[in-house]
Amino acid sequence: MAALAVLTAGLAIAFRLWPWPDLLISALFHDPAKGFAFAGRVVWDGVLLANKAASVTLVAVGLVMVPVGLWRRRAEGSSAARYWGMVLLLYLIGPGLLVNGLLKHVFGRARPEQIVDFGGQAPFTAAWEISGYCRSACSFVSAEMAAGTALTTALAIGALWFDGRPAAGRFRGLALLSLGLLLLTAVQRIGSGRHFLSDLVFAALLMTMLAFGLACLLWPRTARSCTVQPRLNAP
Repeated sequence: MAALAVLTAGLAIAFRLWPWPDLLISALFHDPAKGFAFAGRVVWDGVLLANKAASVTLVAVGLVMVPVGLWRRRAEGSSAARYWGMVLLLYLIGPGLLVNGLLKHVFGRARPEQIVDFGGQAPFTAAWEISGYCRSACSFVSAEMAAGTALTTALAIGALWFDGRPAAGRFRGLALLSLGLLLLTAVQRIGSGRHFLSDLVFAALLMTMLAFGLACLLWPRTARSCTVQPRLNAP
């Protein structure tokens, strides 16, 4: 957790003082005559849809499993209820309140496709720079990247949470698949002109910190050390 916090702070300073990587990376996908390479492409839009569908599915499973775990009233059921409760809180606090409810409104960053450098009318602003050039559905940070990171980290934590049980293997496999989908989603968001590199980086870092922070609170064996370790099967 501390390492992630230091990394996030360091990158925040770097992107604020030297924002040129955002423009450079986005420019790789932009043609002045044709626009952004992946904008409106069916295959890449399908990647985005798959990312959203996977998160909706995980949340739906959580809504079912929390009451089921509470109904069982056993050690295993209690542990499962806490895990799925963590998943629901992660999506509610992260993509819901923090990203869409706070950051997008506070920073008001125009999307790449909206700035002058890529044929739009708004000026470019650096990450963590407050501006009023966007009033709704703004660029900083990426909600899709936040949801995808929540998916991947939740599944990775699940593999540790249920280590030693049959479900752990399924969580590991799904975590690897979701990581691949997350990387494709990142490419799609930049390539379609909807987000800058920093929008994705900070969405991923903030969600990862939030996920492991919630695990620290809800996973008994990690409550003191706030460190997620394998083979912790306490109810």
